[in-house]
Amino acid sequence: MQIHHAQAISWLTELAGMTPSRTYSLEDIYYAYFLLGKSYENGFGVRIDPANAFKNYAIAAIENPAARLALGRFFLRGSNSIPKDTETGYMLIYSAYLKDPSILSDIQQTIVTSDHISGLENFMKKQAELGDSDAYYFLGSNMLDGTIFAYQKNLGMQYLQKALDMKNPYAFFRMAEIYEQGLFGESIDTEQALSLYEQAAGYPQTREKAARRLADFYQQERDYEKAFDYYVMIEDYASAKELLPFFSDSESMGERDLFIRVKDFQ
Repeated sequence: MQIHHAQAISWLTELAGMTPSRTYSLEDIYYAYFLLGKSYENGFGVRIDPANAFKNYAIAAIENPAARLALGRFFLRGSNSIPKDTETGYMLIYSAYLKDPSILSDIQQTIVTSDHISGLENFMKKQAELGDSDAYYFLGSNMLDGTIFAYQKNLGMQYLQKALDMKNPYAFFRMAEIYEQGLFGESIDTEQALSLYEQAAGYPQTREKAARRLADFYQQERDYEKAFDYYVMIEDYASAKELLPFFSDSESMGERDLFIRVKDFQ
């Protein structure tokens, strides 16, 4: 549809005031508040009103990571109504990342000055020193990828290893990728990569990606039973079913075939 901000504001206001239901979740309500905040911040259908934008973002931030990032931006720059508070800004940005790690590109757009990049790095180091494995992972992975911080191979690997020692699921997965592909000058070590993927598959945060890597690897190696089990772990029953004709053990195939039939029936 063509842009119609006035109508959007009307609907968003109504949506924000609704109660959750089976078809309209609490997450949807917080997203409506986020869009109201965005409208008041940018003047979409209303006059620009930073205070109203801040209020709506604050409500949405209970659940919505983009709203937390928006609040962080408010505190980093400050205004007449909202005092500058970089520490709170960095905490909100980190909180948004913890809620949704895929938000890194948005964080990169928010942390645009060298002062804020170094400020966020120092904030994350303090968090890491308090025993926060996610902070170690955030520092290490971003120093290796150069997404937010400058590329620092040795320090990045050091932080990533600390996160790994603290059994951080994202660190297990990232280190597995490094050993599998020989990234950042490390030697390829398939055995170590598989071990790390297996550990990553034990955590809900990384189970989907790690188990799929393992399933694909064992399928290429023609270890169809292991591949089958990993596809089942992530409930990819269609891929698991395609492997059944390759089983050498008819009894094992029969058991798994029955399992897939049950899933098809369900």
